[in-house]
This record gives sequence, C-alpha cells and structure tokens, in this order.
Amino acid sequence: MTAWVLAGHGRLAAGKLLGFTEVPVIVARGWTDQQKRTYVIADNRLTDASDWDDELLRLELADLVEGDFEIALTGIK
Repeated sequence: MTAWVLAGHGRLAAGKLLGFTEVPVIVARGWTDQQKRTYVIADNRLTDASDWDDELLRLELADLVEGDFEIALTGIK
C-alpha cells in the first residue's frame, strides 16, 4: 500500500533532517480522490483564517533572537 502525505510536508521534511524515524500523521485510508483533494484545500486554508496576537508574536520572536535562533527560519520577516 502506497502512503501519500496530504498535509504536513514541512513536518515530515524536518523530521527527516533531524533523523526521526516517526512523525505524527493523519492516515486517510479509504478516502476517495475527491475527499483527499478537499482535505488538502481545507488544510491549506487554515492559515488564511488565522489571526496573530501581535504582542505575543513580538515577544516570541524577540526571545528567539535573544537565543541566537536564525529568525529567517520562521518565514516571518
């Protein structure tokens, strides 16, 4: 049986880079192609519907910078 990643490509890639042998996934056995496509669209829309707590984000990013974390890895400029 072939497994396909519908969502979590970044998590899977990061896990591979870190040498993880397992990462959490959702197994969608028995889903139709239409159900899979619908899930992928809905999953990608989640970030469109989210809001940031700007003050909390500023504090989190400042803490990361203080810890010498490469802030560009967050994707936030």
